[in-house]
Amino acid sequence: MLNSQETQVDFDKWDPISASGVAESFNFDDSFDSVELKKFETPAVEVRELEDIPDQWRRERLAWLCKELPAHMTPTMVRILNAQRKWIRQEDGTFVAVHCMRIRENEAAFRVYKWMMQQHWFQFDFALATKLADYLGKERKHLKCQEIFDDIINQGRVPCESTFHILIIAYLSSSGPSVLDDACNIYNRMVHLGGYKPRLNLHNSLFKALLGKASSESKHFLKQAEFIYQNLTSSGLEIHKDIFGGLIWLHSYQDVVDMERIAALRAEMRSRGIKESKEVIVSVLRACSKDGNVEEAERTWSKLLSIDGSPPSQAFVYRMEVYAKIGEPTKSLKVYRR
Repeated sequence: MLNSQETQVDFDKWDPISASGVAESFNFDDSFDSVELKKFETPAVEVRELEDIPDQWRRERLAWLCKELPAHMTPTMVRILNAQRKWIRQEDGTFVAVHCMRIRENEAAFRVYKWMMQQHWFQFDFALATKLADYLGKERKHLKCQEIFDDIINQGRVPCESTFHILIIAYLSSSGPSVLDDACNIYNRMVHLGGYKPRLNLHNSLFKALLGKASSESKHFLKQAEFIYQNLTSSGLEIHKDIFGGLIWLHSYQDVVDMERIAALRAEMRSRGIKESKEVIVSVLRACSKDGNVEEAERTWSKLLSIDGSPPSQAFVYRMEVYAKIGEPTKSLKVYRR
């Protein structure tokens, strides 16, 4: 059995915003981040120890490969492995790949695994693929992790919960134009294909990443954010106040604002005993400015004044926009002069 310690990245405490260096547009409370201590259950990779292999010549060749392969780049590794074709078989390749993972040479293990797949004797090993995908993902090698994830899918198997979880976090911790979309895609497949119920810290990490961009970008992820909220609700998990605040924030930036949905979220907050923060009230005021709802805007303005005698400048702008939208520019000017 392959026994090893967890690798470099602590995925239970990982913060997608601080890791990427992107300033948050929605301000999350420090209490939002959660820690999941329970470990994932994964299939064990069964390999014999070197001393248990009866053939001395094979033992010596495997020991040599384990020492030699990690020291070389891909072309040389492939040439060395090709030279062993007369004798090497599945259990031998698995032994070498497992050894590479034990010594944290996961790139070498990946190259051995891909070489094995090209051999006529290869039989897909779900446990080996899972372990290797998880190790690569924990090193933030999301493309290689994704490649093995796809291998598992192509074999008609459903990846383990750990592989879904780790791949999502690997995407969120990487840079690139599509990594957030890719993370969302894997999250959705985790729920729909795998039938898994993601852990609280995964829901929260993805939700936080969705709101970590400028409002002009984040607003396109409203449907995904609502899906995360739905999964939190159906799983009976604790829903942090910033989930509600973030959803209202996203709704307030939509071109067409759904005031009924915002009202429903506010009602749910009240039912849970969650007080509306200044940021939530400003989001509601922003939504009112787009919807032209003067009555709600004035109620919201009064509530904002009750908790903050010096409202932020954007709150004045939103109040002005409400009156401008209904064709009362003089009232907008009156607000401006205040």
